[in-house]
Amino acid sequence: AYVGVAPDLNAIVIAFGGTQEH
Repeated sequence: AYVGVAPDLNAIVIAFGGTQEH
């Protein structure tokens, strides 16, 4: 489960963080 969630969550966090930071 983590194997599929890890990459997905990471991408979401990066996209969300980038949007908030920008």
